[in-house]
Amino acid sequence: MQRIRSEFQFDRDLDTAPTAFATAENRFKFRCGMCGGPMFVDEALKNKLEKAREEGLDENPLVCGECESEFQEDDRSA
Repeated sequence: MQRIRSEFQFDRDLDTAPTAFATAENRFKFRCGMCGGPMFVDEALKNKLEKAREEGLDENPLVCGECESEFQEDDRSA
C-alpha cells in the first residue's frame, strides 16, 4: 500500500512565512507594519491577523524581511 509523504512527516512544520510576492499558499495581501510594503500571507495567518484586528489590536504585528533584518542590525549595534 502506498502512502503519501505527509503521512511520514506529519509533524514537519511547513514554511508558510509571509513572502513579498503571491504564491499558491500565500495569496492574501497585507502591509508591513513598519514600512507599509506589500506582503502575502497564507489563509491561517490572514485569519489570525483579522481576528487580532477585530479584538482591537491597533498595531500591525506583520513585519517584512527587510524591516526585520534592519531591526536586528540596529539591535546588534546598540
